[in-house]
Amino acid sequence: RRYEGFTTAMMSRAVLLAAVLVPLAEAAFYLPGVAPKSYKTRDQVPLFVNKVTSTKTQLPYAYYDLPFCMPKRPKEASENLGEVLEGDMIKSSLYEIEMKVPDACKILCRKNHNKAEMRLFRSVIDDEYRIDWIVDNLPGAMRNEEYDYVTRGFPVGFVAPPAFEGGHRMHYLYNHVRIILKYHEDFTQFKGARIVGFEIVPFSINHQW
Repeated sequence: RRYEGFTTAMMSRAVLLAAVLVPLAEAAFYLPGVAPKSYKTRDQVPLFVNKVTSTKTQLPYAYYDLPFCMPKRPKEASENLGEVLEGDMIKSSLYEIEMKVPDACKILCRKNHNKAEMRLFRSVIDDEYRIDWIVDNLPGAMRNEEYDYVTRGFPVGFVAPPAFEGGHRMHYLYNHVRIILKYHEDFTQFKGARIVGFEIVPFSINHQW
């Protein structure tokens, strides 16, 4: 099933959380104004959304300028000096994450997008916009497994090659994400666990509700 150049996978967003333990370097440093925070098991770990940017247009969107799942009243996050100077637009999100508690796939919300929203999504996908999320002052990153490097943020979606869709140019929205939090524990230095990495693996899945 197709609608205005998108698959029906655009109906929802969901989250899958996994936690991975990684070693911390012996000599660590912290940025001014960004103090390390320790989390106990099952502590809430807030996920904040930031701007959506493109290197092609240089014109950012606030995250909720796009028709993503959003709280009724998104709260503004307190920003450090660097975030203010970069023009960040950090807001709260609907994502619920608990420290050291792996989670299965959950529905964040269900949305039926109208034609204007479809056109907006096609436009930002064509302009290669990327979504910026933040956890514990760390920006989310997307890993390229083939070439073993990471990039900040993740794309709104992608355009399938014409051969993939029988000669038609088809846009796909990333409507699922796997969130990976990497953390470190050192009971001789501090209590709890400290987040040292935040990765996102996006998917586009065709749902049948």
